[in-house]
Amino acid sequence: MKCCKFWMIIGMIFLLNGCTPFIHETNSIYQLAKHKVAIKQWQLSGRLAIKDERRSATLSIEWQHAEQQQKIRLSGPLGQGATEIRFDNQNIFIDRGNGQLLELDSIKNTLQQQLGFDIPIQALSYWVTGTFFPDTELIECTDGFEQFGWKIHYLSMQNVNNIELPYKLYIEKFPIKLKLIIDEWNINESGK
Repeated sequence: MKCCKFWMIIGMIFLLNGCTPFIHETNSIYQLAKHKVAIKQWQLSGRLAIKDERRSATLSIEWQHAEQQQKIRLSGPLGQGATEIRFDNQNIFIDRGNGQLLELDSIKNTLQQQLGFDIPIQALSYWVTGTFFPDTELIECTDGFEQFGWKIHYLSMQNVNNIELPYKLYIEKFPIKLKLIIDEWNINESGK
């Protein structure tokens, strides 16, 4: 009987260990010099927390980035309130899952009106990969940089296909605070 209990406990440990998420986090600190070349094609999935003075939200995020078009899918707990944002350099499409597709022509004004947060989405697509928006002034900090008045802090990095990418980052510009934890990266090797 004791032998059966022992093997049941060992089996449960293996079972529980198999359910533990594998995190590629490294102890390295962010170095801007390593992140001067933008990755052209990538996908990420993770968790996003957004907060301002009046409200806050915790969302799941899936982001597909290609040179000509990007797609961001945001959803609340259990996929509730899913919103898909597709955009290129000229147009933006928002699908809130209600059968109506909004087509708009101004990314900045659209995000402010539709999501209630004024976030520089074009620059954010560079920041999430650990690099800065090109041809624009920036101030280098110990754990990141400041650009367009936004402070980008890289709290921890992870190694993906021998590329150092953010695992956890914090982005802020009063009154908005974003915290992004990237659980999974997919890099298109030919799109570096």
